[in-house]
Formats: sequence, structure tokens, C-alpha cells
Amino acid sequence: MFPWLGRGCPAWWSARLLGFSRNADLVITPSKTIARYLKGKDGALDPVPVPNGIPVAEFQTGDPNFLSETYGIPKGQIVLTSGRLGLEKNLSVLLRAFAKIAAKTDANLVLVGDGPLREDLRQEARSMGLADRTFFIGTVPPDKMPSVYAGAHLFLFTSLTDTQGLVLVEAKAAGLPAVAVGELGVKDMVEDGVDGYLCRNDPEEIAQKASSLLQNPAELRQMSDNAKKNAQAFSRESCAERLLQCYDSVIRRGA
Repeated sequence: MFPWLGRGCPAWWSARLLGFSRNADLVITPSKTIARYLKGKDGALDPVPVPNGIPVAEFQTGDPNFLSETYGIPKGQIVLTSGRLGLEKNLSVLLRAFAKIAAKTDANLVLVGDGPLREDLRQEARSMGLADRTFFIGTVPPDKMPSVYAGAHLFLFTSLTDTQGLVLVEAKAAGLPAVAVGELGVKDMVEDGVDGYLCRNDPEEIAQKASSLLQNPAELRQMSDNAKKNAQAFSRESCAERLLQCYDSVIRRGA
């Protein structure tokens, strides 16, 4: 079973994917976690993790006033999440964590993206008394995302299925520390205790880590600096160089 495909994935499909991997000259995965998983399934495989690169510099030029001026979001501490509003993103846990964060801080939550659970999540937020502190702003044009990140202070991510979690890299590039559930590829995107925190799938733990950061400006600032620095490893240039090295190794082996 490939965990990121879900429990409903037929065994024959998993076997087919493994068979395809065995016939390749080189297998490239988006994260170390997936590389380890494949190698655990077949020790003869030696996958090379190469994440999808992003234009790091572009995420450091956003307008910090964009959220307030465009969506009327109150100025102050903003907790951000971005992605499809679907079951796989585990957003009920995120809302329950934010309810605890809201009880300790004056932060507001901004959810970027759309999906089948949007209205259900709105209702869930209302039932928690968070209607005036949660902002569902829908999809945002890619060229405006740097400004969305620029207006936030902390990134929350509770997905259980991401093989990489590219939004975590974008957040890092913009200087946002992340508090995330440490599942699958997410574990390779956040350096625990350095540029964010990895947590269990537990609203209490997520809230405790997030609230601690929001209430400690010096630590938040240090993790922000670390996030920007560590994002360089995910730049398009760095990842392209690693890909070229992979292709070169295959060519040399076949020569």
C-alpha cells in the first residue's frame, strides 16, 4: 500500500507502481520520507529525493498590507493555512487547534483555497464561536500569494496525505515558521525546533506550539529568519542542479 494514495488503493495498483519503479534506471521522489518508504518496500531500490523547487526570491517581495486592504482582515497576528478544503487536509483538527489558540491570543485565522468542505468548515467555525476570527478567502491568484504570506505570522498545516507539502516551502521562503502535523513528506519540509514544529495529530499539541510562538516574539523572529535561510535548499536553482546530477549519473552508468 502506498500511504499517500489512501486506504482504498487496490493492492494491484501498489504492485504495479512498485513494478514500474523496479524497471526505471533511477527513481526520483519529492521527499526523503517517500524515498525511505519505497526502499522499505524493496531494498534493491535506491530512490533519490529531489523536491519540487520554487522561486524563493519571489516569496520575499509580498505586500504585508494585502490581506487587510483586499479582504478586510483585521491587522494583528494572523495564522495562515493554504490548500484544498477537502477531507485529506484534516482541517477539523486545524479548527479545533485554532479554537485553543484563539483562547490564548488575539490571532485571526486565514484559510486560502476552496473545496467541497468549505461550507461545512464555515459552520464548524461558527459552532466554535470563531465566525469573526476565521476568514475563508477562497482561491488566490498565484502572483498574489507572496503578499498573502507577507501579511501572516505563522503557518498551520494539518494534512495527513501530502508527499511534500509545497505550501510549506512557500511559507518558509516568506519567513513564516510552520506548526504542522508530522506526517509523510511534511516531516522533510519543517525542521522541528528550528524553523517550526512538527506535532502529533492532536489539536492540543498543535495549539500549544503555535500559541507559544505567537506569545514569544523573539522566538518567532528567530524561526522566521531560519525559515528564510532553510528555504534556499528548495529553490528552483538548487533543485534543478540536483536533477541534473541525477540525469548525469544515469548517463554515466549507461556509457
